[in-house]
Amino acid sequence: MIKKFSKRQSSLRKFLKKKIDFYTNKKNRDNNLLFVDRERLDTIFPFSILSLAISNKYNLNTIILSDQLEQSTILKVFKKLGYKKFLSGFSFKKIFTSPFIFICVLFYFFYSALNTYVHGFSWLINKFNINKIYIGDLIYDSNIRYEFRFLKPRIDLYFLKLLFSGIFSFFIIKNAITKLKIKKILIGTETGSRNHGMALRISLKMNIKNYAFFRLDKNSISIISHQKDYPLSGIGSLSKKEFLKISKKISLNKVETFYNNRKKFNTTNFYTQRDYNIANKKNNKGINFLNKLSKKKEKKILFACHTFSDAPHQSGKFIFNDYFEQFKDTLNYAYNKGDDYLWIFKSHPGSKLYNEQEVFINEFSKYKKKNILICPKNVPVQNLLEICDTVITGRGTIGMECAALGKKVIIAGSAPYSYLDIAFQANTKKEYFNYLENLKKLKKRKSIEEIKKISKQLIYIYENSLKTEMIKTDELANDKNLFNYLRKLYTNQYNQDSMFSNFNVILSKNILKSRIYNKLLKMI
Repeated sequence: MIKKFSKRQSSLRKFLKKKIDFYTNKKNRDNNLLFVDRERLDTIFPFSILSLAISNKYNLNTIILSDQLEQSTILKVFKKLGYKKFLSGFSFKKIFTSPFIFICVLFYFFYSALNTYVHGFSWLINKFNINKIYIGDLIYDSNIRYEFRFLKPRIDLYFLKLLFSGIFSFFIIKNAITKLKIKKILIGTETGSRNHGMALRISLKMNIKNYAFFRLDKNSISIISHQKDYPLSGIGSLSKKEFLKISKKISLNKVETFYNNRKKFNTTNFYTQRDYNIANKKNNKGINFLNKLSKKKEKKILFACHTFSDAPHQSGKFIFNDYFEQFKDTLNYAYNKGDDYLWIFKSHPGSKLYNEQEVFINEFSKYKKKNILICPKNVPVQNLLEICDTVITGRGTIGMECAALGKKVIIAGSAPYSYLDIAFQANTKKEYFNYLENLKKLKKRKSIEEIKKISKQLIYIYENSLKTEMIKTDELANDKNLFNYLRKLYTNQYNQDSMFSNFNVILSKNILKSRIYNKLLKMI
C-alpha cells in the first residue's frame, strides 16, 4: 500500500529530513538476514525493530526484499532508517537479465499450466512443486483473492500472469538465499505467491529459521516461527504433547471461570479479538429467529462459513479448493440429500468487510427448500450453538465453541484443534460427505465430558495466547508514543500522519534501550 507524498504529510516530511540512528551494516560479515518487505507503511516500524533485534542478536547484516519502485515512500523510509542492501523479486526486466532462470521458469510454467488444464486446480494445489517445495496452493490462493475470482476459478490471462511471476519469484529468491548466505528470514505474511509465501516455503526446505508477526494489533504483539510441517498443519496447531504440557499448568476452575466470563463478554480475547463480539451481536429480528428455531423438532445443523476470499491454505491442508467451494458443495448436499435435518447456513462476520454478503445470498437463493434456512444478521452465535446439534465449518474457532457444549463438529481441513479428537476431521471430500450421510452413527473417540473439558481448555489457551510468545500492549505503556501507536492501530483514530509523529519521537531516542526492542530480543 503506497500513499502519495503530499504537503499535508508533515510528520513524514520531518521524518525524511531528520538524522536517524537506527540500523548500521556490520563490517566484515558475510551472513545475512533476509527481511521481506510487507510493502505497507503501517508495518515498517514494528517489523524494522524486530529485524534490528534479529540482526544484532545473531550478528547478521540485513537485506530487504521488496518489489517497491526506487522512488517509493516505503523505500525512502527504509533508507532513512539506515538500510542499504535491497533486492527485488519478479520484474519483466529480469526476463532479459536472468536468461538461465527464464529458461527454468518457462519449463515449469508450461508444465504446471498444462497439468492444471488437464487435471484441474486441485492438481495445482496439491501436486505442483519445484524440488519438493510445494507452491501451487500459494498461487491458487493469490488467484482467488480479489474480484470474487473464487466464484469461477479459471485458467485465464490473470491466472497465467500469477503463475509465471510466482515461479519466477521462486527461482530468484531461492538463488538469492543461497548466494547471499541467508541465515534467518523475517516475513510479513505466509500467504500468497509473492515474496513472502515463496521465501517462507524455500526457507523451510533449507532449514533456515523464520520469524513473523503472528499478530500485531492494539492488544498485543505475537511472534512465531513456522515449523517444517506448516504447509500441512497450518499455524498454531497444538499437538497432544503440547496441549498436555500447557493445560496441566492451568487449573480447571480458572478455565471454567474464564469460559463463563467470555460468554458474558468480560474477557480480553487475544485470539478471536473483536470477532467474538461481532458474532454475538443481537437485535429483535435475531432473537425472533432463535425463538422460532428452538421450537422446531428436527435435528439442526449449522454450517458456519469462512470469508470466501481468505487464503484457504494459510492454515494448512484443506480438502476443498477454497471456502466457497465447501459452502457451495455442502449447500448442494443439503438440498439433495439432507432432508432428515434442518440446515442453517451462516455467513462469516467478516463477509461484510469483503463485500461477500451478496455472493452468499445469491448462491443460497439457488437452493430454496423448507429445511434450508439462511441465518439472518445479529443472531448471537453462542445462543445459536445451544440450539443446534452439529456444526460444520472449514476449520473455524466455532468448532471449539461447539465442542465445548459437547456437540458434534465436522471440519474440512487442519485446524488449531486437529490433533485433540474434539472434531471429526475429513481428510478427503469422500470422507467429508460420508460424515454427513452417517451423522447419526458418528461416534466420538472421547466422552462428551472429556471433549467439553478439552475444548474449554483450548479456548483458554488460545484466547490467552499461551501457545505463542506475546507482548501485551499494556506492557509498553512506558514507551508512550509506541503505546499510542499500537492502541490506535486498525481503529478510526489511526492515520499515517499520527503514526510518523509517534515514530519521530520514538526514533529520537536510543531504540536499543526501548522496552519493545528488549522484549523482542528475548523472544527470538
